[in-house]
Amino acid sequence: CTRWAVVTTIFAPTPATKAVDQWGPNWCLLVIADKAGPDAAEYPLEHGIYVSVEVQQSLAKASPFIAALPWNHFGRKNVGYLIAALHGAEVVWDFDDDNVLNAAKAAGPLSWVLDSESGIVPAARKCRGPGAAFNPYPSMGATESPCWPRGFPLQDIKSEAASELACGHSAASIEVRPIKVAVLQALAGHDPDVDAIYRLTRPLPLYFNFEPEKILLVSRRTLSPYNAQATLHFKAGLFAMLLPVTV
Repeated sequence: CTRWAVVTTIFAPTPATKAVDQWGPNWCLLVIADKAGPDAAEYPLEHGIYVSVEVQQSLAKASPFIAALPWNHFGRKNVGYLIAALHGAEVVWDFDDDNVLNAAKAAGPLSWVLDSESGIVPAARKCRGPGAAFNPYPSMGATESPCWPRGFPLQDIKSEAASELACGHSAASIEVRPIKVAVLQALAGHDPDVDAIYRLTRPLPLYFNFEPEKILLVSRRTLSPYNAQATLHFKAGLFAMLLPVTV
């Protein structure tokens, strides 16, 4: 299997995990258990693999890395990343158990991208944030302003340079010279990944009015936050999947 999906959970199968379990033979689903979650017998999967607490404890005997991961912690996802990478993953769909793809993508995450030649993405345009950090939310048609993703520097919230696009290439020039990407972040509507400051001071729900078939391509050497809720990692980006376990 070269396409993997990874999630950790303490709940019974959710609509999100059930949907991924039905993606078919081209995808391998890994559900990483935690001590507060159900036993393997209580987590039926048709195609996926439930990596139980007992299995992880066995793996920890051979892996100092797995042994160092705390229990009852989001960082258990790292077990799934490692298993997928060791089994030759070319792409990993990293998702949360409460994030369900919309109907247009129900058969798999951005399948039109994965099925393109060699994972190459025909981006609509190439843009970059001229500041040290780039806030993609305004460019994605956010319904509230200002708004920003979790992890974005608060001192740059009102910075036009941090949210404006500087497009150095036309759409036509990009289409004739396809671009490879390493990480593809899908945005969550209604309750997106915003920080506590936004939640305390700004309105929710928050939506994005952006054409779903288009991709906002962030240039290299640009700092822009992304999360582990609904993100596609190609092989070139697998190294960046390590989640911190000290917070």
